Amino acid sequence: MNNTFYALNDNDILLFDRNTFTVDKFKEILLNILKEKMFVDTYKFEFVPGHRQMVETRQKLTICLLEPINSQYDIENKAILKVNQSSVNTVSEEIDCKLLKLGAASWKSGKLRFKAIANYNNLSEPQLTIEIELEFCPDEPEPLETSLEQTETSDSCLDELRQKLKLYQ
Repeated sequence: MNNTFYALNDNDILLFDRNTFTVDKFKEILLNILKEKMFVDTYKFEFVPGHRQMVETRQKLTICLLEPINSQYDIENKAILKVNQSSVNTVSEEIDCKLLKLGAASWKSGKLRFKAIANYNNLSEPQLTIEIELEFCPDEPEPLETSLEQTETSDSCLDELRQKLKLYQ
């Protein structure tokens, strides 16, 4: 089996059983799922006078999971380090799918995976950015394109270059 993955174009089409997606739409859905997973809702707890238990206030806080990493680190009261930017790289498992590249005549069977990079910084305004790339590995290696036309084209380009170089001699 081939193990060479390559990045997909946004206009390529993915097929899972009977469900189709453009690469662009698939990335959009993945991005929304990742954003949901990167943020967690929490509630502020406080003691209320006269009660012996913690009472949940109505103040809901939403934090990015990378936010606690971007904090101050006190090393035995001797050095303080502050983290302003964190990054997480994710690679998914490979799943079976079919790919139809723009302009291709038929579907190709293979494996799909995604890579995501989440960056969080709190330099001024806290900001989370997520980049997603979909990669495909065909079950069968793709043939190398070595047609006679390409050989002739490259030869003619070399001939042109040789002629130009002769002018400068």
